[in-house]
Amino acid sequence: MINFLSTVLLTASSYCMQITCAPSRSEIDAAHKDGTWLDIGILSLHNFSYISKRRRMILILLSFSSLPLHLCYNSAIFEVTKGHSYTIHYVSSSNISEIDRINNTMDRLENHEWMERYSTQYVSDSTDLYFIVDRVGFDMTLANETWEITSPTSWNPSQFGTLNFPANDSSFPMMSSIDGASHGLSDLGITFQWPEPVFINATVTTGLDKVFDFSAKDEDGFWNLHSGGRRAPTTPWPLRIHLILTTSTSAILIVSLQYMPQAPTWGTKSITILSFAPQSFDSKGILLNSVIPNIPHVLLSFTYFAINRICTSNHFVKEWNGYGTTRKGLRVSKPSGQQRKTYNLQLPYSWAIPLTATSGSLHWLASQSIFLTRLELYDENGDIILHGEDSTLLSKCTTGYSALSALVFALVVITLMLTIWWFARSKIQVDVPVSAHCSLAIAAACHPPPDEETPHLKPVQWGVARNEVRHGVKHCTFTSEPVTAPVPGELYA
Repeated sequence: MINFLSTVLLTASSYCMQITCAPSRSEIDAAHKDGTWLDIGILSLHNFSYISKRRRMILILLSFSSLPLHLCYNSAIFEVTKGHSYTIHYVSSSNISEIDRINNTMDRLENHEWMERYSTQYVSDSTDLYFIVDRVGFDMTLANETWEITSPTSWNPSQFGTLNFPANDSSFPMMSSIDGASHGLSDLGITFQWPEPVFINATVTTGLDKVFDFSAKDEDGFWNLHSGGRRAPTTPWPLRIHLILTTSTSAILIVSLQYMPQAPTWGTKSITILSFAPQSFDSKGILLNSVIPNIPHVLLSFTYFAINRICTSNHFVKEWNGYGTTRKGLRVSKPSGQQRKTYNLQLPYSWAIPLTATSGSLHWLASQSIFLTRLELYDENGDIILHGEDSTLLSKCTTGYSALSALVFALVVITLMLTIWWFARSKIQVDVPVSAHCSLAIAAACHPPPDEETPHLKPVQWGVARNEVRHGVKHCTFTSEPVTAPVPGELYA
């Protein structure tokens, strides 16, 4: 449940941040007048300096409020393992009154039951163990050994000397006949502890909203705008996030294989703890150990944003490219005429649901791999035991991990990264020049012939417009009128 709520929180934050960061038409116009562009349809910090101050503040608050939540949210509910010290008592079968008291107040255990339950130093749901014994015997095991008889120090060895002779070494293991075993019940066990909407109007949230906007309202000045020799960064930030995650996951995989126990335990049932994690029993220890297990969740959140950006861009390119071969209505936020209803933001549900489910699964696997754990030990009187006889801290709060869960987590992440890499490397037939969410490129493709009426409300197609020539250059645009395919080698605007 906690990971489901964490996934809902993450997707809600992503949705709100993308809506908040989406520029309005006036903000896009201001950027174009400055000779730059804004990103359409994706979460981009490139738009930050052009959106309104109010939305900037909302974006900052969303960003900084999400970080502490992700650092503590997954440890809001954590498991507390309670242990109880116990004493083993022997009761003679002839002591009828004591046996009656035991039978009335305690539960009887079979031999295999008490052997399994009391095989550890501390038990969680029981107290003392009572054996009802009818007889006690000794088995003497004799072996052929040599005993040595020596004289006391006051003796004169030269007079009395020493003598070696074969003798029998003896061991005396005690054997008892147990009629039954009973144990007291304890209420100690595993417990769990729980240490007005804003709607931004008139924004362009998808790439085809932008097509609709510029098809409905012409804008001059695009014929002389160009990239000015600028190029996209060779290593986009989603790729950098993937490199960091892949490196971290590979390290987790190696460490998990190196320290995998012979009998690995899944999830929070693992008793292995991180050696570098603080071990204490105070509030400070809980706070520090609640942050450490949530660091992977912060990285997973950034990974979700990166993968969401890649999937959004890939889907936008495919839909944008489809207008080069098929005439269809624009998919916009508020359809009218022959337009189509858009998805929430950019991704269709067939993409968004698997992406969200994958993100939730990764958060769950991370919570099973490294987690906050608290151990509480109690004496026979129910008082908590903080330190042992050698001053060792017995009751403590620390960070545990499961090598088996970490191994599965690493394998899933590596599989996901390979899938995303293959997905991003897949080639498509380019029929419309890729705009890459650039508002300038989208706007340049949205200048239908001047005499065309309301093309944005009709099915449109991208191509070479009829009789549309400026400065001796033909013009390619979205239009509801017939178009022809561009000819390779010719110049178009």
